[in-house]
Amino acid sequence: MTFFLADPPVVSYFCVHGSPELKRGDYSLEPRVVFSEKHLVLLRFAIGPRSTVHNGNLSEYFAYRASHDKPSLRRIPTATRRPDKARSYPAILPFADDDDNFLVADLALTPTLGDYVLHTFSSKTNKWIAKPLQLQASPAVIGDLPSLPHKVIALGADTIGWIDLWRGIVVCNVFDPDPVLRFIPLPKPGFNLLREGDPRPCRDVAFHDGFIKFVEVEHFERPASPDSDDETNFKTTADLDDEDVINDSQLYFKNYGHLVEDEPSYVSDGWKIRTCHRHASWDHWRKGHSVHVDDISVNNPMHHMVLPGLWDGGARKYTLRSLTTVCPTLTIHGGDVVYLIPMVEVGKGCLLGVDLGRKTVELVEPFSDGRFGLHLALACTFSGYLNTTPRHVFSSDFVRLFSVP
Repeated sequence: MTFFLADPPVVSYFCVHGSPELKRGDYSLEPRVVFSEKHLVLLRFAIGPRSTVHNGNLSEYFAYRASHDKPSLRRIPTATRRPDKARSYPAILPFADDDDNFLVADLALTPTLGDYVLHTFSSKTNKWIAKPLQLQASPAVIGDLPSLPHKVIALGADTIGWIDLWRGIVVCNVFDPDPVLRFIPLPKPGFNLLREGDPRPCRDVAFHDGFIKFVEVEHFERPASPDSDDETNFKTTADLDDEDVINDSQLYFKNYGHLVEDEPSYVSDGWKIRTCHRHASWDHWRKGHSVHVDDISVNNPMHHMVLPGLWDGGARKYTLRSLTTVCPTLTIHGGDVVYLIPMVEVGKGCLLGVDLGRKTVELVEPFSDGRFGLHLALACTFSGYLNTTPRHVFSSDFVRLFSVP
């Protein structure tokens, strides 16, 4: 196994070197980093035909322990009695009193909302333990519980949070002999109250120093401006609500395209980033930043070169308004910087770093977007534990979740 590191926040990646008998087509999925905490990385491999990719029995997990002296790779035995082998959301944490050993925790959903099975594996005993758990909550909360985690994060040294980015976080102290589940709801998206689709292009959650931080990007649209040419204008009876006279010349179709019953046409009209935060023990969220794209300054001339077309002639300044940005990603060391990916031509992607406190673009870095988006990368501090030469370090690493051939 080889890790190829880039100065953060540029995305690093890793390669897996298998036995000569294994070829690329033998992997149902590319090897993936599913979780990282401190010096530990949890890797998933799936061997078998791609037609059976959803068969959880094919997945194998390995714990990689980084060390300046002697790194190690350890296979995790397959968990037994899982209610749903196809859905696995594991995390790995080191024991507080023994960095050489670790605990793997996997919270399995059941068909009944609020009922879970916590599977934990201890490297000390080399055994899995399964514990049925029920989240005690009111009927209103139960009906809003996550149905599919989009992300798993550590909430301190002994606690894991399984996050549905639309709904909220199921929290559990996985080292407790008698673990208890609790739920932290996320603010609802005003632009998607039904919470349909994948939230990762517009939402993220991170944890630092006892606080949970949430970010959301909302994109605005407006109806496409109607053609003002007189040749396309005509009047209907609805115009009698506001007008006293309709001329004959206004009653003829000049453009039959108006008769086509298409969906209303909309155009992009900017976006806004909002953040809020809370301590894990609070019962409320506190406002962080609310920054509209028009208020973000692009002052560095080098940024104009990486992202041409930012000049707004009407506003007489460089602006991000013409860009549609996705995958907001918070740093894992606090601060006000949010990373975003502008949707540009494939192969010409870049990574934006916006300081919400200063309302400025702090970073524009070329980003290889040919295969996967930023939401398939994992922010971590893993590289600090590798035996590498000192490098300039930003606030966090992005490690590509997938290997490359």
